[in-house]
Formats: sequence, structure tokens, C-alpha cells
Amino acid sequence: MVSFVVITNVVLGLICLRLAQTLWALKLRFTKIAGSTLAVEQYFYRLLYNAPTKLDKATVSVNKARSGYQGLEQKLQKIQKFVSLINLGQSFWRQQGIFNQESGSRSRKSGKN
Repeated sequence: MVSFVVITNVVLGLICLRLAQTLWALKLRFTKIAGSTLAVEQYFYRLLYNAPTKLDKATVSVNKARSGYQGLEQKLQKIQKFVSLINLGQSFWRQQGIFNQESGSRSRKSGKN
């Protein structure tokens, strides 16, 4: 009977030893995973730490560019209106130049028939 208890205790001891080895290996694995995760977290923290400031600066730059673009767009519209007025004036003066004001008939240009 004593030998049965001793053998059972030895078997239970070996099972517990094997379980302890497995848990130790699992602990080492989790430690490596935690270290890697911490390193990744620190990398992204350093990478994204200044992101709000940079985004604010970029937003300000975009707004400045947008307002500058709108100002240029208004100037372009004014220039287009001015050019269309010049074209209208040119077409008016061409029509006036085609007719002779004295006789009301078309004038002949020298050298051309």
C-alpha cells in the first residue's frame, strides 16, 4: 500500500513538473509578445504624437491656399470680363471700319480686290 502511495505521488509530481515547465515556457512566450507589443505601441506613439499639431498646421495651410485660390479666381473672372469687353469693342470697331461713313457703302482696301 505504501508503494502505491509513493508511486502515485511520484506520478503526480512528474505531471506537476511537466505542467510547471509548460507554464514557464508559456510565460516566456507571453513576455516576448508583450515586449513586441510594447515596442510597436511606442513606435506608433512616437509616430503619431505630433499628428494633431501637424494636422492643424496642414489645415491652416489648406485654408490659406483655398482663400488664395478664391482670390485668384475672382481676379480671373475680372480679367475674363475685361477681355470680353475688349473683344466686344474690337468687333464694334471692325464693323464701324468696314463701312465708309460718308457714302454708307463698303470701302475698298488698297491693294486687295
